[in-house]
Amino acid sequence: DELYVEITIGMGDALTSGATKGIPYRMVLNKKNGKVEMAAFSNISYALLPGMETGLKRVKLNYSKLPLTSDALYRKTLGMRLLKIGTLIESRFGTHQDIEGAVSGDNIYIVQARPQIIS
Repeated sequence: DELYVEITIGMGDALTSGATKGIPYRMVLNKKNGKVEMAAFSNISYALLPGMETGLKRVKLNYSKLPLTSDALYRKTLGMRLLKIGTLIESRFGTHQDIEGAVSGDNIYIVQARPQIIS
């Protein structure tokens, strides 16, 4: 009855590589009542961002200035949008999905979805 979301700032490598210390933002989204709950706030100390002239650059994060930390309405709105997208993708494929994507401004991009193995 829930969708579980992990979010990192910048390129997803900080989340997917397993080499970065810290935890990402974690949201629990209830499919039945639409409740958006923060399970954890991120404490990963840097983001990997595209550089203008050189590949990726490492940037120290100030979480107090990020809307996922400081703006409850932003978190709820983003969570509701992710819930709608996630349930749509699950219904389309007929099973739970492991979905990867990106958020840029007001846009949400889905990169891939594959069946979620539930044990």
